[in-house]
Amino acid sequence: MINILLVYNRKLKLTKKIKPQIVDLPSDYNFGVELVKQLELVKKTKKPIKCKVESDFDREWVELCMPEWQTIWTEKKVRIKWHGGHRAFFLTYIK
Repeated sequence: MINILLVYNRKLKLTKKIKPQIVDLPSDYNFGVELVKQLELVKKTKKPIKCKVESDFDREWVELCMPEWQTIWTEKKVRIKWHGGHRAFFLTYIK
């Protein structure tokens, strides 16, 4: 019985979760430029990035413009997710 448990535990692999790099985005006219820089970085390095925005961020952008950005960047293999509680965009590479 002990030998079976040892073999079973040996098969389990420990994996580390990759913590995303955190970047602050400006809420002024440079917002789009900075977001594109981060999206290009995700595409190049294939590592996730968390882009935080300030509390006065315009919610209309998320409702109106973000679907267009998502369709454009999913073709380029980058996923954009908005999380309202964190007030951040999560950018990940699509394999």
